[in-house]
Amino acid sequence: MVSDAVADFRRRWGAGSVVPLAAHDITRRLGIQPADTVIAGPDGAVLVTTQGYGLVGGTPDFVRERVPEGVDEARARFVRYARRTGSAVLVEIAAEFPPTRQSWSKPADVAPGSAVAEQLDLMRSFADGQTPPADFARRWLAARRRSLSEGERTRPPLTEILDRMFSALDDYAIDPTLHEPGDLTDEQLADVARRALEELADA
Repeated sequence: MVSDAVADFRRRWGAGSVVPLAAHDITRRLGIQPADTVIAGPDGAVLVTTQGYGLVGGTPDFVRERVPEGVDEARARFVRYARRTGSAVLVEIAAEFPPTRQSWSKPADVAPGSAVAEQLDLMRSFADGQTPPADFARRWLAARRRSLSEGERTRPPLTEILDRMFSALDDYAIDPTLHEPGDLTDEQLADVARRALEELADA
């Protein structure tokens, strides 16, 4: 059974907005050393323990500032951490605050209407010549930002493919007047999208 402090924290901030973090993560991110205490403010709070974990809860902005990777990604990471340690306390906390979204490894897994689905659709239309390069780049990057802000989760090989597309766009000048030597051309960018889709089809 979770402690009264955890139960109170959950009630105060709502289960959906509470993120468990490893104790070393609390120290690294927030500079707070392990202690049995709650550091609270008007928009959120951090519960710190000496049992190997802490909790962050509060408004979306408060949580996002401290957990920029998103609630689900941080919760999934904590699940893996709890399993590695074998600690019954950590496993119980992980079960109390599980990820709410599934992670996707291939296109067939991806939820229709999600931002990741939009990224894949844009890659297909761009590779087929139906979407102009600059339009593709702007819309794909916007979909990636939405995916991150909404806490969508992927895992290999899909993660690697999307990261590769992002890296390619980082080397591409959307505004042709800003093109520099070494930047990808429109055709080179399209080749990246085609190869990425081919790899996903074989996965």
